[in-house]
Amino acid sequence: MGKGINLAKTEDYICSIDADDPKTVWKISAVDSIAVSISVGSGRSAEDMTELVRFGLKGFENFPDSEGKPIVFETQPLSVKGELYQVVARKVLKQIPVSYLLELGTRILALSTLSEDQRKN
Repeated sequence: MGKGINLAKTEDYICSIDADDPKTVWKISAVDSIAVSISVGSGRSAEDMTELVRFGLKGFENFPDSEGKPIVFETQPLSVKGELYQVVARKVLKQIPVSYLLELGTRILALSTLSEDQRKN
């Protein structure tokens, strides 16, 4: 029997490369199969991971701009194949360093894929 992915559950995630204190806490979730198919094109490129973050990032804590001011998390609507998504606003996404986008995108992809244990059950 197949099981679906829990799209409502969010996870607090701290990037392994975050050397600052306090650490930035990223609120991420799995993305649905339509969003994954759109986000992950020919492989796991920086562009693919950025698109996954665009769909799977739900918020953050302790993420300041270059002057130390808190960045406000914002979303914007995006229509994809007849589905309306709320995705991270481009102006916010542009402020996330690419190294963080790569790690966050990789984690979101993992959340969006059933684990070996989940596939067995």
